[in-house]
Amino acid sequence: MTAEDRLVDAVESFRVEPGSFDHPAHVRLAFAYLRRHDLFEALARCRRALSELARHLGADGKYHETVTCALVFLIHERMEAMGPVGWEAFAAANPDLLRWKDGAFFDYYPDAVLGSELARRTFVLPHADGRAEGTAATGAGSEARAGEVASAEVASAAERTR
Repeated sequence: MTAEDRLVDAVESFRVEPGSFDHPAHVRLAFAYLRRHDLFEALARCRRALSELARHLGADGKYHETVTCALVFLIHERMEAMGPVGWEAFAAANPDLLRWKDGAFFDYYPDAVLGSELARRTFVLPHADGRAEGTAATGAGSEARAGEVASAEVASAAERTR
């Protein structure tokens, strides 16, 4: 059994020490799923495993949909660019993915977006300039504003197709 097999097994069977499952462990879990499954199956498994683990540990509020999905997509992109490599080579080539607060993830998501309830419960699209789709404002009413932004974008797209 590989280290990735043991990690997946520990997470899926809830045998993870809460303090030991840090950000690099989350990245390694996604890496393990992506080595075994196509992108969307790996994403589904990672989402399920992390949300169920958080629930099992009594920390439902710790699971964050945008963080989980965006990291899986970033890891997948890097894995595809590198070709088949093991965890050690992948980790050595991608230290920015293993850092949390100053890592690659924050090139796409500012703190204000990640702190929103919308981003916690549903995947929010990233933008390379650090803005996330439909989240120019956060806090009370941000979901209504996000809906207004989406409606304006649909109307604009419809107008361009005429």
